Amino acid sequence: MNIIFDLGNVLIEWNKEKILSKICKNDLEYNLFNKFVFQSNLWIDLDNGKISLEFLENQLIDEMGHQYQDQIHESVWNWFNYVDLYDEVYELIKQLKKKNFQIYVLSNTSSIFHILLDSVLSKVSSVLDGYVISCEVKMMKPQKEIYLSLVNKYQLDIKDCIFLDDLEENVEAARTLGIKAFQIKERKEISNILKDLLN
Repeated sequence: MNIIFDLGNVLIEWNKEKILSKICKNDLEYNLFNKFVFQSNLWIDLDNGKISLEFLENQLIDEMGHQYQDQIHESVWNWFNYVDLYDEVYELIKQLKKKNFQIYVLSNTSSIFHILLDSVLSKVSSVLDGYVISCEVKMMKPQKEIYLSLVNKYQLDIKDCIFLDDLEENVEAARTLGIKAFQIKERKEISNILKDLLN
């Protein structure tokens, strides 16, 4: 059996409000960073592989001003230091690996993924059988092609795949391909699903 994990809000928290509250000193900065960083099409271009992290950082400095340089750097390169890691999920993944489950990641993300694997997600990296990330294949969920990219890359049987994602449209796209998929609405649901698989 193959378990395919999304990244944000499945293996690691994605919470822009928490990131903004840690990086910004006041409401003015909060609103500015929310608009220019997190509501910008540049972030989508980053996940699509159209621009690099370096380009994003420099572009934001040009748009927002050099006085925000340090905070921009934090929001682009180090945002994961301000959110929760789902350690309880990793513990269950370890148990699933012992039962011969294969573990994969399918995520709309940038090359920051590799930094995550070398740092805060290093434990997950050690049990990961493979991954497909949007910036490298130039496709994004819910495009069906990105799911098939993972399936074909690792020669998986769709009938033996389970997919966990926090967004309904991504879950629905997986289901149309015949993948058993679960939408994660609360953190505890991830553990409940994985515990059911263990039993």
